[in-house]
Amino acid sequence: MRFFIIIFLLIFILDVNGQDIHFSQFKHSKININPSLTGEQESDFLAVLQRRSQWGSVTDPFKTTAISFYAKDIYKQYSLAIGFINDVAGLSDFTTNGINLSSSLKILNDKDQVFSFGIGFGCFQRSYDFNSLTFYENEQFVANKLFFFDLFTGIFYRKKFNSSTKIDFGFSAFHINNPNQSFTSSSQNTPVKYITHLDYNIMYDNFNLIPSLFYSYQSNQKEYIFGFEVADQIKSFNEKMTFSAGLYYRYNDAIIPSLLFSFEKLDFNISYDINTSDLSRASNNLGGLEFAILYHWKKKKVKNKNKFICPRYL
Repeated sequence: MRFFIIIFLLIFILDVNGQDIHFSQFKHSKININPSLTGEQESDFLAVLQRRSQWGSVTDPFKTTAISFYAKDIYKQYSLAIGFINDVAGLSDFTTNGINLSSSLKILNDKDQVFSFGIGFGCFQRSYDFNSLTFYENEQFVANKLFFFDLFTGIFYRKKFNSSTKIDFGFSAFHINNPNQSFTSSSQNTPVKYITHLDYNIMYDNFNLIPSLFYSYQSNQKEYIFGFEVADQIKSFNEKMTFSAGLYYRYNDAIIPSLLFSFEKLDFNISYDINTSDLSRASNNLGGLEFAILYHWKKKKVKNKNKFICPRYL
């Protein structure tokens, strides 16, 4: 059984259209979800490190690392972000290295509503180790490396109903230039990927309840995640740490519990995918371990030490 699953995974990896990199902790992967989320953070600057390892119980682990940096309102209502991605999948060392650049503009920004528009541009290289694979028939691969550009765009809307409730909605489209990701002589353009995400924030006295929904659609590939997060606002450990927990479900794939610890400028989020799909017979319900480290800070206020108040004389 496990042999056939490994063969299936190898075929899946070498699919000419490929599969986009994704994280269960999608809220921390803003540049890969929606460019209009660039700058949607409380602090002026945000740095994020994400690491994911999955399917280690079935084959060589699929390992994904992402580093991103966000600068809020770098010029008026404009925000910028840059992200780096490294992904290594399975026995063939199918590797994706890339860089994303995104920017957003707040078209509407008041105490009750926020509306942003974002655009992004990416450069990627994909490769695999042909010598590590065995085929029953000759395959017409013309190269083991390819390079492609990607264009993406999105919108974001936030509505505050009162002091205790608000809703966040976003919609984005990736691969709008339909890049060619084929390793064969025939051209296979990547279909557009559409993403919708929704958060509803309910604030109580000492904690927040945040139900969330994430949905992506690309040709015949769909991903549907829903769940909630409970954030404790009572600080502990000498008033330096807050705590939150979440429980999500990826439809027909996995249950995802998560824990997040927040300090003054540092957040640490850890989650695990408990596999519930048909693959669980080989994986023994073991899926993917994922963690994210977030560091956020504000601009330093420059004090003018040479400023004097000149007295007035009548």
